[in-house]
Parts: sequence; C-alpha cells; structure tokens
Amino acid sequence: MATRTNKKQRLTKSTTTTNQLTKQTSHSNVTGHLGNKKDKKDSNHISSIEYDYNENIEWNTNPRVDLEQSKYGFHHKQNTLITTHHRELPTEIVIQIVDYISQRKDLKTCTLVNKQFYAIAIRFLWRSPRFKSKAFVKSFVDYLTNSQKQQQQDLPAVGRHIKTLSLEYRFWTDSSVLRLLPQVPNLEDLSLCSRKDRVSLRPLQSIPRHCPHLTSLFISGRRISESVIIALGQHCRQLGQLSLIFCDGIPPNTLELLASCPLESLTISFVPFGDHSNQHQLVVDLARYHRHQLTHLDLLYHSNFMVEALFTTCYNYQTVAEGDDNDNDNDNGNTSSNYPATITPPIMHWPRLTKLHLQNCQNVDDSIFIPFIKSNPQLQNLDFTKLNITDTALDVMATSLPLLIHLSLKDCDHISGAGARRFIVNSSDCLLVVRLSNCPLIAAEDLPGHRRTTKYGETINLLAPPTIQRLRETNQDT
Repeated sequence: MATRTNKKQRLTKSTTTTNQLTKQTSHSNVTGHLGNKKDKKDSNHISSIEYDYNENIEWNTNPRVDLEQSKYGFHHKQNTLITTHHRELPTEIVIQIVDYISQRKDLKTCTLVNKQFYAIAIRFLWRSPRFKSKAFVKSFVDYLTNSQKQQQQDLPAVGRHIKTLSLEYRFWTDSSVLRLLPQVPNLEDLSLCSRKDRVSLRPLQSIPRHCPHLTSLFISGRRISESVIIALGQHCRQLGQLSLIFCDGIPPNTLELLASCPLESLTISFVPFGDHSNQHQLVVDLARYHRHQLTHLDLLYHSNFMVEALFTTCYNYQTVAEGDDNDNDNDNGNTSSNYPATITPPIMHWPRLTKLHLQNCQNVDDSIFIPFIKSNPQLQNLDFTKLNITDTALDVMATSLPLLIHLSLKDCDHISGAGARRFIVNSSDCLLVVRLSNCPLIAAEDLPGHRRTTKYGETINLLAPPTIQRLRETNQDT
C-alpha cells in the first residue's frame, strides 16, 4: 500500500514538473518573439557579410497583451505571432527571399515573421520611397530629420536604407531638398526634376558632398554650373550614369571634369535654340576620356557638326600630342595621333558602345556611316534622325551588325521599301524591332504585315518579331 502511494506521489510530482517546464518554454517563446528587455544582448543582434544588422529593435512589450495559444501559434486580435525554431535561416538566404518580393504589402508582412526578417525587410521597404503629395513630403522629411524622436523610440536611422529617390518639382522645394540630402548618405540613384522657381543651385551643389555613393544621376530643367560638375568629379567616383535633360549652361569642360567617373551611360538633351558653342569641346572630351567604357550614348537637340565629329576622330593632332594616353592602343588602326588637323581623320571606334541615339544627322552620308558601322560591330540598339544614307548602308548594316536588336530611322529620305525589306531579311536572328518613321520612299505594300500608324503628324512603320519572321519566311519561299 505504501509502495503504491509513493508511486502515485512520484507520478504527480513528475507531471507537475513537466507542466511547469511547458509553461516556461511557452513563456520563453512568447517573450522572445515580443522582445523582452531582459533577453540576452546577443538576441537583438543579427550580422551578415552583406548587411550589418547590429541594431536594437523594439518589439511590442506591452504586458497587457492578451494572447490565445493554439496549434497555429499565438493569436492577438487580427495579427498572428508566428513562433519559429530557435535556429534561424542563414541571413543570405533570407535576403534572397525578401529581394524576390515585389509588393510592398508583402514586405510589410515579412517584418512580422521574426527579428531576422524584420531587420532585412525594413531595408527593402525604405529602399525606394514614393512621394504623392506635398504633405507627405513634409512629414517624410520631418521624420528623417527628427533624430530626437527616433532616439526616444529606440529606432535606427532609416535614411541610410534609402537607395533610390525621384524628386519632382511639384512636391519638393529648395529647403526640403537641403534638409533631405544629409539624411540619405547611401543614396545611389537620384532623379531631380525641377524648375527655376522651385529648386535653386544650392541643392545641386550639396548632392556630391552628401551622396558620394551615387551611381546614377538624372537632372532635368536646371542650370548647371561648373562648381557642381567639379564637386561631382571629386566626390562621386562611382557615377556610371549621367542624364542632363534641358539643362542650361552645361560647361564645355564637363566631361573632362568627370574623367575620374566611370561613365557608362550618358544622355544629354540640349536646350532647343540654345547656345551650342560648348558642344565641340564636349565631343572632344567624350572621346578622349570616356570612349573606352561608354556603352550608352543619347544626344538630343544637338548641332549637325557634333554628330559628324562623333563618327570620326574629333580631336586633332595638337590635342592628342598634349598627352592623350587613352588612344595609344590604336583600336582597329583608328588613331588620330599620327594625323595633322589638315588631313581627314579616320573613323572613330567605340569599343564598348551598344546603344546610340542621335538626331540631326544630315552631314552623315554613306562615306561616313558605312566605315563607322564596320568599325563597331558590337552595336545593338540604333536610333537616328535625318541620316543621309542610302540602301547600300542598310545592306552593310545587315551583314556587319550581328548583334543588332533594335533599329529606328526617322526622316531618312533616301532609303527605299525594297532596301528596308532586304535589310530585314538579311539581318541576324537577333533583330527584334524595326521602326521607320517619315521615310517617303517606303510604301505600305513594301512591308506587308507591319503596323502603320500616324502620331503627331508622323507616319510610323513598326515591324515586330512576328512580322519580321513572316517576311523572312516569305523570302525563302520565293
């Protein structure tokens, strides 16, 4: 009898101990997820090779939270707190998972998973903020600049997560931009669309100093001073994409001052009917300092002689003799170091150029265009206006540009429908789109199956991949 009583007491004691352990474990999971301040310090620190998550993250520590346990987790009103295993996924894998998510609402959901997901997802949420009103811009800048409020809430400075910004003149002013720039030290992509009565020169001068990691800069509708370009060349040594759209007063030595920047993409849209006296020096410096790394070049509203200079070596013997070391490699025999200014220079070779968009090409005929095409077989995307070429140049393009994907020709008066069709048939399989606008010698019946539209007074013949394929098959049958 005594033995049976002892066994019953031991069983009761074991059950009590088990229940206590279960309660402690459950309480540990909940407090660990909610972020009890008594947790070990290491539990609030997550580190990775790519990101530094050494941050104290404040979670919900309200002791009055009412939780209900079930087999699906701990439920609190509309939210579900998911209890995970103490062993987390590698941070690199979580980064790949979160990077795959495109919807912001899904990113917000990721912040509720656990501390690790929160620390990673919060960076993607702040990476590219959008602005839709002046009121939001004001509150956004106030939040970033109110460091005292962030310290009270124990929150990290979220401004360092911002990588891309598009600032439109409708919402931003001089003072708001000046207050914002110091808060985004890791900014990489900046687009500033402004007007003279909205943003002055001061924010432009502050951009290089506060945002040294810029890789892409887009400026529209502003007057550019030499001091701004000098600061860009000194501070933004990673700048690879530069777009200056309708910017007045572009210094003639702009591209020389940016010689230290690895420019790969350059877009300049000059002010129509503006001063074009600086364009010659821009072309000289473009070829001299950036020819070997440039892959995309878009020039709009430029002068006629500027285009001709781009196709040929645009700086003379004296300029090269001063110390142009970049052109001593004699690319394809095209070097101007042995040619005096009185001799017609050879064709320019751009070793990495794949996209070229030019207007006002009246001075470029077959004698210039054909050698240029043969010297640059790597071209993939071409867009020209008013080229003075014939069907012979189209035949050369078909056989000399094996990587050509997109061709757009506008206001070309000397190419015929037969020449355009022959070009399409003989081009490589890479060709996907052909756009022919306002070419008077091309009739609708010359390119059967194409889409012909009229927009802004222009007659556009657009040939998509299915049409190109049918033209090639029809030619084989005949």
